[in-house]
Amino acid sequence: MDQFDDILALLKAVPQPPEGIPPGIQLGEIRAFEEELGFAFPPPFRKWLEITNGPCVGPGGLCGIRTLRDIQDIAKVFESHPQWKNRRWVPVAGDGCGDFYLMATTEEFGAGYPVFFVDIHENENVPTYVAASGLWPFLRFFLGRELASTGWPFRKEFVLARDPAIIACQGLPFPWQA
Repeated sequence: MDQFDDILALLKAVPQPPEGIPPGIQLGEIRAFEEELGFAFPPPFRKWLEITNGPCVGPGGLCGIRTLRDIQDIAKVFESHPQWKNRRWVPVAGDGCGDFYLMATTEEFGAGYPVFFVDIHENENVPTYVAASGLWPFLRFFLGRELASTGWPFRKEFVLARDPAIIACQGLPFPWQA
C-alpha cells in the first residue's frame, strides 16, 4: 500500500458525517475557481479535490470548494481572512476551534507546499507552526489522529520519523518549539 492508498484508507476509516464523504469535483470546476481566486492550487491539492471536496472529518473538517458548511468553504474562509488569499495561503482544514491549517502555494517557506497551523486568536497573519511538509503527510497525520492517539504535531520524534522533509521548511517554527 503506497502513501496515497494509506490516506484513502484513513479517510474511509475515520468517523463519517451523516451525509458521508462527498465526491470530488471536476478539474474544470477547480480551474474555474482558481481563475476566480487569481492563483493556482498546488497539484496535490487539486488531486485531493478531485477525490473528495471538503469532507466533514476530523475536528473541523477539510476544506473545499462550495462545500455544505461555510467554515469548510475556501471562498467563505477567504471572506473572513482576505489576507490569506492575498498571501496565497489556502485553507486546508479546521481545528474545530476556529483556527486553520493552511497550505503555502508559493516558495515563501522553501521548496514544496508545506501545511502550517495558524492560531487566529494569537495572530492570524503569522503561522504558529509547520504541521507537515506537504498535503499528503498532513492528511496522514490529520486523519490518523482521529483513529488513534499519536504524537502529531508536538512529538518531535514521531513527526520526524513519518515526515523527515518537514525539516526543510524555512521560516516556520516547529510545533515542538511553539
